[in-house]
Amino acid sequence: MYKSIDELNKINDKLYKNFDKILKSYKYNIDYSDSEDCNTDFKNLIDSTKELEVKYIKYSNVSTLIYSYDDYILDDFIEFFKVKIQKKEKEKCIQKKSVDIFFKIISHIELSAIQKRNLYNSQQTLIDKLNEDISVASKENKNLKNSHDELKKKYENIMISFVSILGIFASIIFAVFGGFKQLEGLGNNLHHIAIYKMLMYIGCTGIVITSIVFISFYAVSKLTGLKLHSCGCDSKCECSVY
Repeated sequence: MYKSIDELNKINDKLYKNFDKILKSYKYNIDYSDSEDCNTDFKNLIDSTKELEVKYIKYSNVSTLIYSYDDYILDDFIEFFKVKIQKKEKEKCIQKKSVDIFFKIISHIELSAIQKRNLYNSQQTLIDKLNEDISVASKENKNLKNSHDELKKKYENIMISFVSILGIFASIIFAVFGGFKQLEGLGNNLHHIAIYKMLMYIGCTGIVITSIVFISFYAVSKLTGLKLHSCGCDSKCECSVY
């Protein structure tokens, strides 16, 4: 029996450090399986199992160790490890308890690898969906920004046109009422003004007021994009007088 949990943890840590050393050496050294270092490492690994029972093998230690390696390394390593243990067993270099511990570790490795693949696949699916959602949201954001810019530009143009139209109609009002005021003054002094002068004045005043009104409406048509003529022609028509 173990004196304390700390003692059990130390034995487990020693086992997994030796196991991790073999796994790293197998990954980075292609000639490792036939080397003397491999035999030494396996001897140390077997020695670290002598004080440990199968039931105390921690799955958490295995999963923590396995998640740092690629799947193809694990698949190859499991086969290599099984062959090595079976060879040691035939050579009578290993006790049955140690064999049971190693195959318990192998079963934990295989389970961890399956869970890792499933976790990776589910995460990859989620990442792909999030990337798709981000792409759609980016396009919508870009469209909204373009719509906002267009609306802002239209609003600014509308305000400019609105102010311009107000100014034009103000000029029309001043021109018309100014013309009426002049006609009123002319009417009050009819007995002092010769007929030909009065007719000339009325004619010139009418032409000026009509021109101001026409120019104002023409300016409004240019600002709003509307046409002054009402013939219904889409293009330049022959009935146009300007």
